[in-house]
Amino acid sequence: MESLALVPLFKYGVWAVFMNLLVLIVTGELSWQGYMLITSHAVMAIQGMLLTPYYRFEMKHLVVAAIWILHNDIIDYLFGMMPRYHDLNHYMIP
Repeated sequence: MESLALVPLFKYGVWAVFMNLLVLIVTGELSWQGYMLITSHAVMAIQGMLLTPYYRFEMKHLVVAAIWILHNDIIDYLFGMMPRYHDLNHYMIP
């Protein structure tokens, strides 16, 4: 369970920061909600890293958690179930 806490905290924390920065680069502007999401998700990724010394899991647990997250991404992006985000959808590969 600990690995299922760490992997999504870090992955989605970094992903949301990256996506909001892409919106800023592509559109040249970002709403206050975008800046809030950058801050909160960056803290989420940092939280996962700060808690790492307290976790007791093995590499096989991280692999299972990574497969779980990869499965979520496959469902989201291969089958079109991803969240609709600003105007970046027209950059998706059909």
